[in-house]
Amino acid sequence: MAFIWRCVFQWYLVTFILFHKVVDNLFVLTVLIPVVLFLFFPFAAVIGGFVVGILAAILLVMFIVYRMRKKDEGSYALDEQKQPPIYPYAYQKAPTKEFYA
Repeated sequence: MAFIWRCVFQWYLVTFILFHKVVDNLFVLTVLIPVVLFLFFPFAAVIGGFVVGILAAILLVMFIVYRMRKKDEGSYALDEQKQPPIYPYAYQKAPTKEFYA
């Protein structure tokens, strides 16, 4: 909970500085804004990475469930494949034995 309040406070501080035009002070420009941004944006990256990771995990689980349900519906061939009838003009494998003259 303290992490959330810290992020809210930092976001409030950044918006206060940027939108209330308190940037005429040299200390604010050179020290306060870079420090606040340095503290805030890594946490935003961690939260963003966490959200993207959760979404990727959800998509992976959905894909696995989809494949399992598709397999249960019988879309895969479960029986052995039947050999097609052999015609004299059909393609046949070349012999694997070599003869040298």
